[in-house]
Amino acid sequence: MHAIGVIQLVIGVIALLYLAVIDLRCKIVPNKTLLLLLITRIMLYLVQFLIICVGDGKLQLFGVDHASIFTSEVSGSLLLGGFFMLIALKSGHALGFGDVKLMFILPLYFGLDISLLGVFFALLSMLVVSGVFIGLKKWSRKTQLPLVPCIACGFFLAILVDYFKM
Repeated sequence: MHAIGVIQLVIGVIALLYLAVIDLRCKIVPNKTLLLLLITRIMLYLVQFLIICVGDGKLQLFGVDHASIFTSEVSGSLLLGGFFMLIALKSGHALGFGDVKLMFILPLYFGLDISLLGVFFALLSMLVVSGVFIGLKKWSRKTQLPLVPCIACGFFLAILVDYFKM
């Protein structure tokens, strides 16, 4: 993984931890944090572009194909963000728009593969957590659950799976 990739991974993980705590405590995903994440990622794209321009002008630098990375991140953003937007609109806003905006931004940091796997693990962890608490009669089926902690859990698992894949 190249240096910018490590930086964006670290920023993404720290942001997920922060947003998980905020969502757990306040049941909100702050717009200012999401905007800061988006601006930070755009700045990282600019740095990547400048490094490429100063280099040999190819979209491949240090053995990394930046065009395919950019395509993966943007397509993941549109795919997952659009999917969560449809769920939010169809569910009568049971899914918050902060979660939707987060799902537009996370693939820009983690790419399509990790994001798809992260969403799978996030929904699986949400199912397990809610099943346990409903089974223990601590929650009812009407209890509103914060999604970002499960998203963070899912993305951490996806990062580990991606790191240890063969």
